[in-house]
Amino acid sequence: MEKETIFTKIRDGIIPSNKLYEDELCFVILDINPIKKGHILVISNKPYTDISECPDDVISHLIKIAKMFDLKLREKLKCDGTNILINNGSSSGQEIPHIHIHVIPRYKNDGIKFGFSHEKYEENEITKFKEMLI
Repeated sequence: MEKETIFTKIRDGIIPSNKLYEDELCFVILDINPIKKGHILVISNKPYTDISECPDDVISHLIKIAKMFDLKLREKLKCDGTNILINNGSSSGQEIPHIHIHVIPRYKNDGIKFGFSHEKYEENEITKFKEMLI
């Protein structure tokens, strides 16, 4: 049996949404709690928890649809750019365990800052990370 998420309920019409697009692999809705108006979510039809669980052909398709909506946001909303992001796992900020891509319209001087702090490698530490990851 398929796990149920808020997104499967939206997909099935149990929870109303402002659906912009759908096909055999995904659907696109307006986020009801947008960072900027026009913020959309590209959501897989199947409730894959995160990117590691999502098949390559599906994640590739989600990216293709995110790109299509990036272009649409730029054309229709006249935004200067977009943030395209996947929160992948609860520690990254993923609130719903169902893979989805945010496409957020951005404007020059819109006042939004995504805050990341930066770490520094200690001497020779970067080499250890390289060795672990190759």
